[in-house]
Amino acid sequence: MATLPPPDEARFKRIAKQATADLVRNALSLPNLKLLSRVQHKATSRHAVIYGGHDSTDPSLPMVGAHTFLRSSLTDLADLFQLNTPAKLDAYGATLGSRITAKQTLFSLTSTEHPAATSSASLAPHCEISWFAYNPPLPGMSKRDYCVLESHTDIEVLDQSNHVRRGWVRCLHSIDDVAWYPPVPNMVRASIARTGLVCIETDTPGLLEVYYVLVPVLTGAAWNVATKRMAKRQVEKILRLEQFLSYQHLDYGRAISASVVSVKNTTKCCARCTKTFHWLRTKRQCHRCLDALCSSCGSNWSVRGKKLFVCHDCFHPSLHDPACMY
Repeated sequence: MATLPPPDEARFKRIAKQATADLVRNALSLPNLKLLSRVQHKATSRHAVIYGGHDSTDPSLPMVGAHTFLRSSLTDLADLFQLNTPAKLDAYGATLGSRITAKQTLFSLTSTEHPAATSSASLAPHCEISWFAYNPPLPGMSKRDYCVLESHTDIEVLDQSNHVRRGWVRCLHSIDDVAWYPPVPNMVRASIARTGLVCIETDTPGLLEVYYVLVPVLTGAAWNVATKRMAKRQVEKILRLEQFLSYQHLDYGRAISASVVSVKNTTKCCARCTKTFHWLRTKRQCHRCLDALCSSCGSNWSVRGKKLFVCHDCFHPSLHDPACMY
């Protein structure tokens, strides 16, 4: 992979470090902004709160953010975004990255300095310059491409009780002075600032407080009904994080072998909700536990080109723990 001259690398590292600090500040300020909506993921029953306002660093820029809770550890969550295995790539493409049509790392930068001690390779600071193409969810909008600084780092923050809490951040921040990567034909070069995930540990072991902040570099007429709707849809993807965590654990080999097993004809009701099967409530089979289920108690997932039906309990048992619903 190509390398940057030391002065440029040092400059980009400073930009990434400042953008990460600004992202954390924006995330923690979300509850003070205007409440836009409350959304719920139909598969996991997890809730998120969506806020809207302005960027704290540049008030001329709009900001949209989401807040929820998540059953995971900082290490597991950070490890997912390494995207270094087929399972992780499958999981990312099916959940958070469903609108990302192409991605390429241009330059890898050395670790940024940070105050928190790192206990895992997954939490080790990482910074790179990358390019990605994005297909907007709204019809009629041109494809976008972005050239960004992407940085991952662990953090420490003070909560309202002045207790130090550990956290992890994934920050994306556009850089427009990368002359060696010109705009791509048939795509609109777009920009984002201080955008990404902030995850903070709570008093409950295994439960994280998660923020997703988006600051599109749009002003005036460019920040309209369409772009506001697109931004809101993007931050709502925070509810796909638990899917992202669970998706990579789908056992492809087990699923293939299970797919040849037929559902027992004698089964009359769903093994989860116990509702009786009929012509409107058809019988399905989980490819992991092999139970007979109705379609409401599971979902179809694409694993390396094959559609698999997996019940919610097998996909991630803790998703349906009422104690952790936000």
